[in-house]
Amino acid sequence: MPALAVILAAALAPTLSDGSVLAALSAARQQGCDGKPGLSAAFVRDAALDGVALDMARGTRLADAIENAHFHARLSASIAISDAADKRALSRAIIERFCTETLNADFRRVGIAVRGQDTWIVLATLFDLPRPQDAPAIRRHALELVNRARSQARKCGSVSFSAARPLVLDAALDRAALEHSLDMAQHSRMGHPGSDGSTVAQRVSRTGYAWRKVGENVAANAPGAEEVVQGWVGSPSHCANLMNPDFTAMGIAYAINPASEDGIYWTQVFATPR
Repeated sequence: MPALAVILAAALAPTLSDGSVLAALSAARQQGCDGKPGLSAAFVRDAALDGVALDMARGTRLADAIENAHFHARLSASIAISDAADKRALSRAIIERFCTETLNADFRRVGIAVRGQDTWIVLATLFDLPRPQDAPAIRRHALELVNRARSQARKCGSVSFSAARPLVLDAALDRAALEHSLDMAQHSRMGHPGSDGSTVAQRVSRTGYAWRKVGENVAANAPGAEEVVQGWVGSPSHCANLMNPDFTAMGIAYAINPASEDGIYWTQVFATPR
């Protein structure tokens, strides 16, 4: 075939549109596969996930592409299909190769990128981040979880701790925790030093709380109290703070910034009053 004819044939080869990709994906989901019934819940296009799919089309790994987009996913998966000439062929390829992902009811959001006959699809579920008005109930639940952990002897790394008496919530310590969580969220950075160079001791002192001993746990990217307390219990240094029998009071707070790297930032402050 002459070179010009090859070029014309490539130019005239059918290509999929974003809309036809979404239709093919939805058809595969509704049809079902591997003997499993289909789902009626439709996929919803997400502009941020479109960016993730486009990043993957350029060769970026899924995890890195999601991180680049600051998309706070609880669960994610990707589909890459080459040489699907039309919607029917794409739907068939999805059914044959990506049944598990397509029928996962947790996946509702989708991003799409198409280059010729190559298609990238990203499926994801957002974290269900708490609302600001939920903070009082979340604080109380976190206290309950912390005291449940303290009620049992445990090892934090190589150090053994006996059961400790329960902590009480303190409003001043809540304020110190909230100050640091807001600071971390604003600067998209998790750590103990504040952006002003402050330590937890200085932040607690600024509230007027007269302390003899203080400690602090921080966390990020945990959508709720269950996840954040579980993470602290599973970390030797955070667990040691949580089980320290010298502490009698705590404050806890979170701050959310969707544009930040981790989306949600937590601070737990412990103290022993003078």
